[in-house]
Amino acid sequence: MQSVGIAAKRVIVTLLVVYLLAVSFIAPLVSAEQVEKVVEVTIPAIEQKAEYKPGLIIMPKISRPYFVEPGRSFTLIVSKPLGIQKIIIDNGYGESYECVYNKLSDTVFAVKIPDSAEQGLYDLIIYTSEGIYGEPNSIYVGDASSFEKLNIVHVTDRHFGVINPNGRKASNYDLAVNFVVLGLPDNTIIVDSGDLADTARDSEYMESLLVDSLLNKPVVGV
Repeated sequence: MQSVGIAAKRVIVTLLVVYLLAVSFIAPLVSAEQVEKVVEVTIPAIEQKAEYKPGLIIMPKISRPYFVEPGRSFTLIVSKPLGIQKIIIDNGYGESYECVYNKLSDTVFAVKIPDSAEQGLYDLIIYTSEGIYGEPNSIYVGDASSFEKLNIVHVTDRHFGVINPNGRKASNYDLAVNFVVLGLPDNTIIVDSGDLADTARDSEYMESLLVDSLLNKPVVGV
């Protein structure tokens, strides 16, 4: 009986050694395979980013978006002559369209939305010899029927820059509202009747821009 017990122990030890050897060889292979899978799904970094330059793009604006049908044109107005090379609209979710444009003057351009453009809210991005500039959420593309009936969300007195007695910034509440608005139907617009900034600091307007840029619905300032 003792010899059987010893033999059994030897078998167990042998199996344990085989298991440890297998793990030592297989684990690196599994890790390598996992690393390879991670590499396969890595999203490439954006090579060029558009700069938001206050006052450069006069129209359209994030607070004065253009509503344009596919195949129709809108007027781009900039504050100074630019060596424009390309104009695109981009929704940030993989839909990007290059637009044909005509120069009407040094600072005014007629820009045509492609016939194939899908409905939705887009950033306007301008490639120039001086740099790449953008105006977020400034173009809403859709056919005329999408503008006949609208859901309107009215916001007012947002006062970016304010910190309430409870320590919360005013922008925290705006972010909460944005989460609700994101789930509303596509024919929803947000009407902002002011006041947007609390003390008219540039930082307050920039904070409002960053918050409103998260929306997938147009904001109209009145």
